[in-house]
Amino acid sequence: MSMENAYSNYADNMTGDHRALLADIKAVQHSTSDKLRDQGTADKIMKLETVHANQKLSESWSLVSVTGGKSSQAGRTQGHTKEDRTKAWHCHFSQLLAEPPKIIVVDEEIIPVLDGIRRAG
Repeated sequence: MSMENAYSNYADNMTGDHRALLADIKAVQHSTSDKLRDQGTADKIMKLETVHANQKLSESWSLVSVTGGKSSQAGRTQGHTKEDRTKAWHCHFSQLLAEPPKIIVVDEEIIPVLDGIRRAG
């Protein structure tokens, strides 16, 4: 019996037997779905191992990108427009380059590359 038929029977006659049958069919569907997802993941892993062993790096990376996950936000600059992002980068590097170097032991003098840079922000 399909899930639709079981649900229709349960909707028409809400008895414990129909509810149990619907729950059983749902459990079987979820189990089957989990098995298929796990098998698909196992197939992707085997293919990834094969292309890696054959040193097909571009295919390896394409498989990695297909296997999921959201892209990292770590390297993304905050800002809605190109100008906002450019200003954020300018501010970041201005502050970075304007700071004196942090060293523990002074063996030689370090001259700042951009001495006297105006800090943004």
